[in-house]
Amino acid sequence: MRLGVDIGGTFTDLVAFDGDQSRVLVGKALNAAEGPASGLKTALESVDVEGAEVRELTHGTTLVTNLLIERSGATVGAICTRGFRDLLEIQLSWRSRTFDLRYEKTPSLVPRHLRVEVEGRIDSGGHEVEPIDEAGVEESVRRLLADGVTSIVVALYNAYANPAHERQVEEIIRRVAPTIPITLSTVVDGRIGEYERASTAALNAIAVPRMRRYVDDLDAAIPAPIRYMHSAGGMLPSPEARARPIHLAISGPAAGVLAGREVARQLGRRNAITMDMGGTSCDVCLIWDDELRYRNQIEIDWGVPARIRSLAVHTVGAGGGSIAWSDAGGALRVGPRSAGAAPGPACYGRGGTEPTVTDANLMLGILSPEAGLLGGSLSLDVEASARVLEPLGEQFDVSAGEVAGAIHSIVNANMAQAIREITVRQGIDPRACSLVAFGGAGPQHASGVAEELEINEVLIPVNGSVLSALGLLVADLQVSSQESVLLPLECLDSEEMEAALNSLADDALARIEVEAHDDLILQRFGGLRYVGQSHEVTVGLTGGAERVTEAFEAEHERLFGTRLGDPIEIVDVWVTVTKPCRARPTPDDLAVESSSGDLRLRDRELRIAGGSVPVYSRSALSGELSGPCLVEERNSVTLVPANGRVRSELSHLVVELS
Repeated sequence: MRLGVDIGGTFTDLVAFDGDQSRVLVGKALNAAEGPASGLKTALESVDVEGAEVRELTHGTTLVTNLLIERSGATVGAICTRGFRDLLEIQLSWRSRTFDLRYEKTPSLVPRHLRVEVEGRIDSGGHEVEPIDEAGVEESVRRLLADGVTSIVVALYNAYANPAHERQVEEIIRRVAPTIPITLSTVVDGRIGEYERASTAALNAIAVPRMRRYVDDLDAAIPAPIRYMHSAGGMLPSPEARARPIHLAISGPAAGVLAGREVARQLGRRNAITMDMGGTSCDVCLIWDDELRYRNQIEIDWGVPARIRSLAVHTVGAGGGSIAWSDAGGALRVGPRSAGAAPGPACYGRGGTEPTVTDANLMLGILSPEAGLLGGSLSLDVEASARVLEPLGEQFDVSAGEVAGAIHSIVNANMAQAIREITVRQGIDPRACSLVAFGGAGPQHASGVAEELEINEVLIPVNGSVLSALGLLVADLQVSSQESVLLPLECLDSEEMEAALNSLADDALARIEVEAHDDLILQRFGGLRYVGQSHEVTVGLTGGAERVTEAFEAEHERLFGTRLGDPIEIVDVWVTVTKPCRARPTPDDLAVESSSGDLRLRDRELRIAGGSVPVYSRSALSGELSGPCLVEERNSVTLVPANGRVRSELSHLVVELS
């Protein structure tokens, strides 16, 4: 068995693939307060799989995302070069509200009293100007420990040019505190840019202690290799996840994008938008001409960057558990705060007291109190939903059903706006794309979001409520190494550049943890810019300087609308080593056998349709059906509006809107 396990804010999703028998099993369970191992155990029990049967576990998690947003992972102390104590406080010059005289920057990742300076200096050429003061470092470490620090970040000036001082400081810390987690800035991001490198390292230090315990708990629960999805859509071995958790910042959403592209490919669609709506948030990503889009930096808060390569996923607080509320101006709002798994929506009967999107959908008749969720194991209480919706309706002098309809429309508008951010604002017409909607709540809202954007086709994947877990089973094992070089593009073919790239390749090969290297794929990338610019464009470093120049100028024109023809320089380079996933499920493995049961299960009152509509069984669907109707399955339900038609194609649902 190979397992794909996606642990989100509300549910643990599991897909088990038995390659010998071409058998796919799907499990879903509410997250457990005891920790990830407990939720995983429940999901395994739901598909009758023992831990001993597992050959490999591939895993996506929101743990790192939550730790970084909440800054709740560790008490971090920072060691920096004398004169640079306030680097994390100063941040960068831009601000989110340029003309706000009372503007306050995002608080520093490390409070000032936990940032200490040490003597020692490296110049921009990588030469030692002043040696490290070892006694001063020891004293600083003892002071940080006395202040309750549980994780230490070391970010020294010009360390990108020569990391020797950072390594020396690490050795000293180990002598004083052998077990404390240490993050060196050059280990997580060895590139030029003092603040960005320090910020990335500090964010990593926040997550390291909790991620270590998390990895250890899963290692104890599953006696098999565990791989972790990183933000760029590849898998990392456990030691990498323990040491560099910052690369898992959008772990779960990345897996959903990979699976969404697989679905689009199977159905022959080259332009698609993935929409993963779970219990807590909605993640959207553009696939254009069958190509994934990437970015080289994400922001945890305004002005707090994590300089990691990631899929260009845009996230909004719009999930089934998103809470509806009225703001100070009396407007109805939905999210970003979520009820999560505990207590969850009021209709779960687990103590929830605030109205959520799930409560609204149950009140509208999209969800069924008879069918419930999780194959009927989680019953839904429509009266509980009505109780929490009524007070909100009274504020607007409408009924509980009317406020539920407003909540449904608002969350659709929020997700449509998120899609505009990755399409319209990037010069892409969303009407040229198919919307691939998944996650437990995605099919309930997909058609409404598509109508907002004038998209005429929605694809609902088979097993869509656990599609991110399925994406984990098709991901490749992948490790990268990077460094800054600052050389003219003409030096691309030089011995110096070749030596740097070979050194990076050796480092990545040593960390990928595979026995055979015969099928590994090695790729070289560079961050390039016209001389005088301050931002880089990423291109592949293949085919020599002339070909790379053309690739850079073409990408610069795509992004910014112009080619300057000026001299070009290479700012940084990185090498990615990939081991392709061979044992992946095929479309035939995932196909759902047609049910011999009734196609029409029942009729249900659907408030937004203005009357009763038929509810159909997805497994019994063969021909084409017209809306309005609902198509029900074990873990989800698809809403087809009056102007829609739905059919099954390769076990996926295709909804066409007119």
